Amino acid sequence: MRRSQTMLAAAVVGIAGAAIGAFALQTESAPADPPTAAFRVTAWPPAQPGRDYGEEVETYLNRMAADGWLFKTEIVGQREKMMLFERRR
Repeated sequence: MRRSQTMLAAAVVGIAGAAIGAFALQTESAPADPPTAAFRVTAWPPAQPGRDYGEEVETYLNRMAADGWLFKTEIVGQREKMMLFERRR
């Protein structure tokens, strides 16, 4: 009787250890987000005749924020200005 209880306890401990090990491997091997998923670069919105450009930019920033993007900075080149956004976590 005592031997069967010992074997049962060993089996329960072994199964629990295997389950914890499998869970640890599953969480460690989760792929990280690639940089392309974490950042986004877009051009400044084009100016439209008859509308205030400040309102155009504000509307664009609000739309990007609603999609989960946070405005980080602007990149200024010789001919273009770009906006850099980071994905909210």
